[in-house]
Amino acid sequence: MRYFIFFIGCLLTAINLHAQTTVITGQLVIDNEVNKDNNPSGLLIRNTQTTASTQSNSEGVFTLKVSLNDELSITGADIEERTLKITETMLHKGYVRIHLNIPVIELAEVQLKNKLKKRLEDNIEISQTAGEKINNAMGINDLDFKIKLNLKHYEAQANRVIRDVGGVNMMGLASLLSGSYKKVSGPATVKSQADQVEELKQLFTEKYFVENLKIPVGKITDYITYCYVNYNFAAFISHNNYDMILNYLEEQAPVYLALLDKVE
Repeated sequence: MRYFIFFIGCLLTAINLHAQTTVITGQLVIDNEVNKDNNPSGLLIRNTQTTASTQSNSEGVFTLKVSLNDELSITGADIEERTLKITETMLHKGYVRIHLNIPVIELAEVQLKNKLKKRLEDNIEISQTAGEKINNAMGINDLDFKIKLNLKHYEAQANRVIRDVGGVNMMGLASLLSGSYKKVSGPATVKSQADQVEELKQLFTEKYFVENLKIPVGKITDYITYCYVNYNFAAFISHNNYDMILNYLEEQAPVYLALLDKVE
């Protein structure tokens, strides 16, 4: 009889222990505000009492067999290690939400070699990239080099204008080429719309407008102004894009002449 009671007691104990072991579902959550969109996937969740382990999925969810008072260890890259003890409430719910943190990287104390200057900009040291150092060594960043490069650009541009127009006022051409030096050496004077229209008229010459575009002599300034306003010639001039100006002058000439015919 005594053995029977002992057997029943052992059986009840085993049943009780079994009832305390269950599979729970958990979800890992990153708490840091700056990392709230961080994906807590692939983290290792291990039961330190049974060595059973699993990994969280793409949404931080996992399942693991646990018992009362078991301790879970959560580890992984870029998170602080977290441990959690299983309670009766967790077993009853079958679910646990575990909050994690991203470790704070503490910077070593910086020893300033030089005292800070009163003006903030005096404390900023601009370091050159490898490319900038090479350019400086080759003289590419030199002012004279930039002037020569711009002159080459304007020379090629002027040659295109001469080829397309068939003749350009030499004073206007000289002004165009000398403008490259002014743009590099110092700030250019802002010219009015009327001044820029007149310069375009002198640059392309009356002969071009009359013979090539068939614009009446008395309407040349009006035609250039019409194109200047409607096609933002000011921007083209500021970027020295005379090819686009030439394209619009030739493209809009028939349209402007048709408007003149309607008015007259």
